[in-house]
Amino acid sequence: MILTKAREKIDRFNNLGVHYNIVADYVYERRRLTTEFFGPDYLPYLVAALISFDMERMMGKGAEKNTI
Repeated sequence: MILTKAREKIDRFNNLGVHYNIVADYVYERRRLTTEFFGPDYLPYLVAALISFDMERMMGKGAEKNTI
């Protein structure tokens, strides 16, 4: 089950995916400072996060190949 050993899985992800957390923390901080989420001041951070998270692969043509 997905919730079995959830704490261990979260800790493992945080260790392996530390770069995701670094990018996310920075984007969340920038988001806190703006009210215009698709404006020129914030959009580059949003795009950088999507690239860092490899969203094209996760949601695009390769999505059906990804299994968790």
